[in-house]
Amino acid sequence: MSGELEPINELQKQFILVTTGELEPKTIEEKLWFKFIKRKMIEAKEGNNLNLHYRVEEDTFHNREMSKSMRGMLF
Repeated sequence: MSGELEPINELQKQFILVTTGELEPKTIEEKLWFKFIKRKMIEAKEGNNLNLHYRVEEDTFHNREMSKSMRGMLF
């Protein structure tokens, strides 16, 4: 993609055209590379926000104790 290596066959030439945006990805490798690059762009833009995990401290609608008591009523 950087141009350090020259392509030696048609598949590599096509891959370079895909990486530069001149062609749409068609093969599995091209599609995976395209997704990888897009993900890297999103990570660079969003930073650490992608790794946030939200947890509810206490679920007042349905918690573990309520589940146990309901299970006891059913059986």
